[in-house]
Parts: sequence; C-alpha cells; structure tokens
Amino acid sequence: MVLIISIEQDEATNDVIKWLHKKGETVRRINVEDEIDELSITINRTILRYKTVIGAYVEINLDKVSAFWYRRGNWPFRELVKHNDDWKVYDNTGRFIKSENDTLRKYLHSYPFPKKLGDYYKKDAHKLLTLKIAKEVGFAIPEFLVTNNVNELNSFVESQKQVITKVLAIPISLYMPKQWLPMYTTEVNSKDVVKNIGISYLQNKINKKYELRIFHLNPDFYTAAIFSQSNNRTITDYRKYDYDRPNRMVPFNLPKSVVEKLKELVKKLELETCSIDIIVDDNDNYIFLEVNPIGQFGDISYNCNYYLENKIANYLSL
Repeated sequence: MVLIISIEQDEATNDVIKWLHKKGETVRRINVEDEIDELSITINRTILRYKTVIGAYVEINLDKVSAFWYRRGNWPFRELVKHNDDWKVYDNTGRFIKSENDTLRKYLHSYPFPKKLGDYYKKDAHKLLTLKIAKEVGFAIPEFLVTNNVNELNSFVESQKQVITKVLAIPISLYMPKQWLPMYTTEVNSKDVVKNIGISYLQNKINKKYELRIFHLNPDFYTAAIFSQSNNRTITDYRKYDYDRPNRMVPFNLPKSVVEKLKELVKKLELETCSIDIIVDDNDNYIFLEVNPIGQFGDISYNCNYYLENKIANYLSL
C-alpha cells in the first residue's frame, strides 16, 4: 500500500495516483482537509481512522504501508478544543492539545516506512540559507537585501538598475470557490516605497535569456527552458500565465558543471525531491534563484514529455 499526505487541490497527487493504480498499487490519500478522528498506537502497531471530505471513513494500518509520499499538507487531527468565553482556559488547553498533536505528527512523519519520498520538516527550504549554500557549491546568486528600513530599501532600489520583491518562505495561495489567488514576484521602484514597511526581501532583477525549471527526483534532474522574457505578462514571473500567448517550454540538457553543483546542493540540503529555479542571463551565466521542496512540476512534465508523475509512481512502487 502507498500512503500519500497531500491537499485536496493538488493535481500532481491525482496524476501520480492514476499511475499507481495502473501499476496495481493500493493507494490511500490523506488530505489536510480530511479529519483523523481515531488513533491507536502500541509498540507493535499504529492504526488510524480518518474521515474524508465526502464523509467516508477509512482505516489504515501503517505497518501495511510499503511506501510513503509527503507531497503537501499535514496529518489532519480533529480539533478537540473549541473557543469559549474564557479565553485563558482556551489558550492554555489549546496550547496543550496542540503540543500533544504536534508530538503525534512528529512521530507519524518520522515513521519508519520501507520507502519514503518528501519530508514535512524540509518542506520550507530557507531561502537565505539555500542561497548561501548555493554560493558555497559554486553558483552565482543575485544581489539581495532583507530589511525593514525604508532608507536602506531606497538605497538598494537606487543602486540597482531594476529590483523585484518576493517572499522569503513558501508563498500562500487563496483558494476561492471559482478563483485561485497566488502570490507573484513583483517589480519594485522608488515610487512603490511607503514610509513604514515590514520585513521585505528585495533582489536585483536579472535580464534573462531564458529561465530553467528543474525537477529533482533522486538521482536525476529534469529540466525545462522557459522563454518567458519576450512577454510583458510573464517577464517577471512566468507563473502569470498568458493563455493567449503561452511561453515556449522545451526540454533542456544542463551542462555537466551545473549538474555537479546541483548534486552537491541537494546533498547538502538532504532533499530526495524538489523543484529548482535558475536563470540564464544574456551572458550565458547560470544564476541560482531558489529551491522549493514541494514545488509544482506538472507544466514541465506535460510540455517536455518527461512523464514525471509516472517516474514518481515508479519510485514509490518499485
């Protein structure tokens, strides 16, 4: 049996499950929107029972699981403490229950499944530490500044030809009934700066020849070149898809020197799988941007005929 922790909206999970079913695998998927309402742990077994969003109850014996894929989300324990008028009681008991649940989640995430892919505790690759490690293994990285000082921010904007801002961690997305609202990388100029700012990440904008989206599934790297620079809509962030004029996306063979740096990087980050972003500038320099351990890969899988969902299914079933 293959067990997957994910979220309801993740299409990649759906596609991998289809391949697993074709291979004859039994699959159990727990979404963060589901609810684990019964748990039984002894030294000899761990059994949990959860209710799906459609109301069906499913029981799993973790000792029967042959492979585990952490895709997204978390183990969804039922909320046992509800808010009441005495906020002090709620605050204290709520913290206690959260601590107990977190201890159980840590046990489940660390469970010795025969085969594992993905890691909840490595899902948020720290951008600043990752940039530091990328530089250590030989990559060029962009100039950047993290600050909440307006004067320092203004000086950085003025010293660079062009500046962008993006999140330090994993961007959030708002899922509406008929709309999806993601966070995008955005260009910044001095007119955008207000008197008071929160902690902000700024980076010099690189004139790109093309950008590379790389999916890592140990030990391989599958790369797509994305020609997003010729479209004003996608020049700063290719995820602002132009469905009328889609970006050209083609398979790309990385130079051996870049592959060796990537191998060293994922080894230091201890990642079996992740998505990696690199920009190739006008002078053919490979400039490392970031790693997302739970990044999307459907676009490069489909456009480049990599069949990554099948490869993940093979990884989990072999």
